[in-house]
Amino acid sequence: MDAFKAAPASILVGNPSDGLLAGSVRTLAATETTLTATLLTLAADPATTDAQRAAIGAGLGRAVNVCRPLHSDLADEIAAAVAAAIVSNPALESFRTAFEASLTGQTAVAALGGAGAGPAGGGDISGLGASGLGGPAGGANSGGATQGGGSLQTGASGGGNFTTILNNSVSGSI
Repeated sequence: MDAFKAAPASILVGNPSDGLLAGSVRTLAATETTLTATLLTLAADPATTDAQRAAIGAGLGRAVNVCRPLHSDLADEIAAAVAAAIVSNPALESFRTAFEASLTGQTAVAALGGAGAGPAGGGDISGLGASGLGGPAGGANSGGATQGGGSLQTGASGGGNFTTILNNSVSGSI
């Protein structure tokens, strides 16, 4: 933890395989959710490879899964930060694919190849009518987020915007 805080990029060197990197990211984010922003910055860094981005995405997805049963507020916090990063940076495609695969319990390694390798081959972040990986919303007009075959969808107006209602759980998917 201290080594990561002192030099966040050290996690990339200290984990020679993508599986080890994803595990380290999961441990860091699930232990101290305030590190999510640092991990997202690292994923967006141009020096980070697509495979490393995917491993970071898989690790954050696993952190959401670990936190969900007892600390859904922390899981929602991580998921909302990831959604905001994905919406603001379309270069995070391999990251998004691995994150989504981890949320559905699929082996994240299947998503490490980037676009086309994950479930349903990825997709676009869209508004109403987008398909994705599944996950219930509070209702079509409630403003809750749903996810369905590779794309993110919101019930909010202004299609493509991700919204989080703090007093409703996002229910394991974004």
